[in-house]
Amino acid sequence: MVRHLVKGTRYEPRCSGRFVRRGRIHALVVAGALLACACVEQEQLPLDAALRYVYEHPEYVIADPDSDVMVGVRPDPEQAELDRHLAGDWVARQLVSYSAADEADKISWARRSVEIVREVMLSQREPGLFLDSDDCLCDEGFSDGAFARLVRGFSNCDGVNGVLAMLLLVRMPQVELRHLDGVDNGHSLVALPRARGLVFIDAWADFGLMALAEAPVGVLDYAELAPLSVDDAGFYEREDYEQSQPDPDVDLFFGGHDPKPDLRVLDTLPPIRDARDAYLRARVLDLYGLELVARPWYEQAIEMSCEDPNASICQLARASLPLDGQAISEERI
Repeated sequence: MVRHLVKGTRYEPRCSGRFVRRGRIHALVVAGALLACACVEQEQLPLDAALRYVYEHPEYVIADPDSDVMVGVRPDPEQAELDRHLAGDWVARQLVSYSAADEADKISWARRSVEIVREVMLSQREPGLFLDSDDCLCDEGFSDGAFARLVRGFSNCDGVNGVLAMLLLVRMPQVELRHLDGVDNGHSLVALPRARGLVFIDAWADFGLMALAEAPVGVLDYAELAPLSVDDAGFYEREDYEQSQPDPDVDLFFGGHDPKPDLRVLDTLPPIRDARDAYLRARVLDLYGLELVARPWYEQAIEMSCEDPNASICQLARASLPLDGQAISEERI
């Protein structure tokens, strides 16, 4: 079930599209055998593979570009393997920018991971966006569309904090995906267990890192956040966090990957068919660090969709378009 939106009205931020939980769920556990594979680097697939993947299967990213509800079709098994590989490639590219000290300090890495996610993912809490998402960690195959959600660049708390978990699990295999069942529509976030209680990590909410008591350095204490609410900060009551439960056993650990991609586009790319194509091409280029190259494609998506400024692709492209940067050629790869 998804709440319908009213065009031009600020959507009251609620997180998941789910209303009924399906059975007793258990904690995310990364098996020791899986962790042992972390040192084995898989080859980073070329940029061309990512561009072709989303061109051939745009429905995996955005099933219906005319809908206010942003959701993708689950990839078939063969394409799911490719999607997971591309998601692992993205994680590896984020890690290369940070020092060993950054990654060794759990709180520091958690803060940096929240920053990274907020740079690449939008949610219904973003001012000026009147969209929703029905992504759900409880859905079978949630992790099979991890890269497709990154390309979409928009989700609810399940999708946003799912991306967060991808980054955290590489350095902190003990983190858990947890769910707040007692709030409207539910809420998913990540938690780091420690002797003095959980540190909640939430890229969808404003607070980022929070502990209910005895917060470590760099983490907000619940008492500091108590005046806030879900309406203005994505924040809930103390008992909601105290009663949080482990979320489904979702495999969001993709192993070790070579961090250096081949950024060449090996062949001439097929022509853009519609605004969705232009937006998805821009997003892929953006995820590979080619922001200036991506800009003309965002602009094309805007040109093709913004006759109706409330069109979903128009909203996403405008929200994603960099506000500054060097002037670049109109020539598009």
